[in-house]
Amino acid sequence: MFGVPKPIWKPRIKFQEYWHLVQSKPEGPPETYHCTYLIDWVNQAVRNYDGLIENTRFLFDTKQQQWDTSLTCKAFIS
Repeated sequence: MFGVPKPIWKPRIKFQEYWHLVQSKPEGPPETYHCTYLIDWVNQAVRNYDGLIENTRFLFDTKQQQWDTSLTCKAFIS
């Protein structure tokens, strides 16, 4: 993900050999039989876990106040 400092999703590319595709039935659904590579997304949140956040109550209260005063919240209420 471009421009995100610590993205939780990372792309993973699996290459399928051409001769493997020609000589045998590939793994996966039939829609991917002619694809030479497959893209999958891996969640990195657990691997990049930094530990507990300090001052969680203060952080939650601050974000709650920001939400309460936002235009989006007012749109949901009305």
